[in-house]
Amino acid sequence: MSASDVLSTELRNYALSRGFRFGDGADQYLRNMTEQALERGAEHDEVLNALKVFVDQMIVASRQIRGYADNHPGVIGEETFGIAHSLLCPLPPIC
Repeated sequence: MSASDVLSTELRNYALSRGFRFGDGADQYLRNMTEQALERGAEHDEVLNALKVFVDQMIVASRQIRGYADNHPGVIGEETFGIAHSLLCPLPPIC
């Protein structure tokens, strides 16, 4: 299992521990961010900690978008990813 796979699994488990799963688009975007951070030489824990902050912001966004939680129960997806990205980036080492 690659370092990116390990981080992706840990991040999925983190989201699940908070009652959420990733939509397909968000899952791919987060994987890309992870791979790019690792390619730039970032350490595992540094990447994971930044990704957790990012996911937490996605969860907040899911509660702030009118109707999102009703239409996408337990899912954080592309729309929440976009909001988290616009609020947090730059967030080294992931964006």
